Amino acid sequence: MTTYSSLPPAFVTDLKLNIPTGDLYVATYGLGIFKTNLAGYCYNPSTPLTISSSTTWSTTQTICYDVIVNSSLTITANQIMPQNATITVNSGGLLTVSAATVTNANIDVKSGGQLVVQSGGILEMNKLQNLKIELGATSSLPQASVVLMAP
Repeated sequence: MTTYSSLPPAFVTDLKLNIPTGDLYVATYGLGIFKTNLAGYCYNPSTPLTISSSTTWSTTQTICYDVIVNSSLTITANQIMPQNATITVNSGGLLTVSAATVTNANIDVKSGGQLVVQSGGILEMNKLQNLKIELGATSSLPQASVVLMAP
């Protein structure tokens, strides 16, 4: 299988989409199978990713699920999420963004949850995203840590 940014002229015999990763597989007649990534298409609301123990995300990635933080999640590398995905920080949970950018996530901090954006951390949102911090939740958001992107 070959990864291309564009498909050569060919008769397509089959298409398969890997929803969690956004990878599109294209089978052709005579030229083999090709793979490309549909950037931004990977949302799977039926299977949230639950963080139940202390976790650090230290590599840049696209997260295709809603994320539920019940323990501690530290983000130290850029994360891209589909526009309708949500990071929920439950009571007793802690979300820390340090020297990284989280793009496109709705963030919902429940009572008893914590959101900390440290130096260099950025929450990049557009007008479709929500940052909700419930009464009883705590947050530390330095100036310029929440950026509104142009639509």
